[in-house]
Amino acid sequence: MAKIVVLPSKRRGRPALGTKRQKRDVFSNGASAIQIEFARRLRLVRGKHYEYAAGGARALGIEDETYRRWERAETEPNIENIQKICAEFQCGADFLVLNKIPS
Repeated sequence: MAKIVVLPSKRRGRPALGTKRQKRDVFSNGASAIQIEFARRLRLVRGKHYEYAAGGARALGIEDETYRRWERAETEPNIENIQKICAEFQCGADFLVLNKIPS
């Protein structure tokens, strides 16, 4: 009897025969939905005080590229930097990290 071999699909975006696409809560740069939401809220609070990310970075005393990575959800700030962000941009850590609006 002949053996049937299934080759991967050459068309982009199509799974090979016999495979299923996996649903993931991850975006193109590997960030999770929670990281993406943190980055979105960070851009929101920074936008109220500074037009560009470079202005926010200077105010926090960090490198521009480091701050941009936070806003692109490539990396996350440590707790000390979160405290600086909250003090400079006048927002609560609850909102920034947990999306809780103070009552």
